[in-house]
Amino acid sequence: MTKGETHEDIESNVQEATKKLEEIKTNLAGAGPSIKIHIRQDRPSDEIISLSDAEDISLILMSSHGKDLLTELLVGSKTLGVAIHTNRPLMIINTPGKPRN
Repeated sequence: MTKGETHEDIESNVQEATKKLEEIKTNLAGAGPSIKIHIRQDRPSDEIISLSDAEDISLILMSSHGKDLLTELLVGSKTLGVAIHTNRPLMIINTPGKPRN
């Protein structure tokens, strides 16, 4: 969530995220891992840690970077927040970024 988003914007984003996650879940069906979809609307690093503890997750898998060049040169800010505060194993995957102007 960002400042200025309306309730309708948030609901639309949640619906879009759910649809994308359901597609990913369908594509991975039968590949082995058990997949559950959780969508939460608070500080991402706090929610990831809370969910991993509640679900007794054995491994947290996150992308290496996100949107902001300055805070995400090496590791994304959300990934870094999880890395600092979690007691669970965390695997960081280097993902190709979008070209930066």
